[in-house]
Amino acid sequence: MRHTVRGSPMGRFDTNSVGWRQGLRPVGLLVLAVVIWFAPTEVFAGSKQDYRDCVESADPDRSIEACSRLIDRGDRGSAKKRAEIYCQRAEAYLEKRELDRAIADLCTAIELNPRYALAYTYRGNAYDDKGMTNLAIQDLSLIHI
Repeated sequence: MRHTVRGSPMGRFDTNSVGWRQGLRPVGLLVLAVVIWFAPTEVFAGSKQDYRDCVESADPDRSIEACSRLIDRGDRGSAKKRAEIYCQRAEAYLEKRELDRAIADLCTAIELNPRYALAYTYRGNAYDDKGMTNLAIQDLSLIHI
């Protein structure tokens, strides 16, 4: 089925022509570039610095505080992005040897994204550190997901 647009300054324009699709391609690429540019930080609007501190900080206390602020702001963003934030906070808890808190965050991360291999790895290692070998083996055997 062919669609045409009438009444344009160029007269009749065939929307099924190659020119029509190529004309939209640059616009689509521009939109995609804008989405990619802003995606990591716009998920949690107004919190670019918190996101950077949560993900990039070498100081576990600073990372925990920033991740906690992001989490406390509510359920904005995709489940995968929220799982990443919980996993980042768990990693900071693991650095501080707060295993129970890390495991709780990793359980939440896995609930949000059941295919998040890094969360299973961290949780398996935390279980192993607590001497919970059966749970560690169970999690670490799921990493191939």
